[in-house]
Amino acid sequence: METDDMTPAEERVWRAFPRGQDVDFRAAGEDPARDADWGPDRTVRATAVRACC
Repeated sequence: METDDMTPAEERVWRAFPRGQDVDFRAAGEDPARDADWGPDRTVRATAVRACC
């Protein structure tokens, strides 16, 4: 995977991984256990995770 093909969410994971930082895609006050509607702006493809990790 080329880094110029990454979504903004994937770029956040890419930058955080080498630093051991967490990436939290929740909006303020959002509870993901309550069936939050997570759209493509918060989607990270497995190929992006595999490329950075």
